[in-house]
Amino acid sequence: MYFFIKFIPILVFVLFFVGSGIYFTIIGTENAFYQLSPLVAIIPAPALGWILHKGTTEERMNSFLDGARHRDIITMCIIFLLAGAFSEITKEMGSVDAVVNLALSFIPAQFLLIGLFIISSFIATAIGTSMGTIATVAPIAAALAQDNTGFSHLWRLQAL
Repeated sequence: MYFFIKFIPILVFVLFFVGSGIYFTIIGTENAFYQLSPLVAIIPAPALGWILHKGTTEERMNSFLDGARHRDIITMCIIFLLAGAFSEITKEMGSVDAVVNLALSFIPAQFLLIGLFIISSFIATAIGTSMGTIATVAPIAAALAQDNTGFSHLWRLQAL
């Protein structure tokens, strides 16, 4: 039973995030899973973890900081922050639109998906992190997906 109690904070996060997405889908909201930010949905999890942890306030704080300052966790947090910054900067500079237009002018629509896969493979090999690859390729892939001549064209071809 004690083992299950340790998973309650993450289950609360999943309940808030997925539950809000399902709720907004049911009421017909567009982009239902984007209505509640994961950064907001995660806030109750550490608070609940703090409450569930036995010990004095100092022991709770030390335990929380020992987990939070773990090298892998800090690395993921920094990558997450830098990925968001990179994504916003590339959008503001207009480089996403430029790359999308370049890709659409040189690569036929039926080869866009495989081209994006190959580019992602090279980027992942070069920088060695999946989060970095996602941060680099996601803005371009999202813009291609929204473009009428991009990936949406592939879905129409498959439907025929």
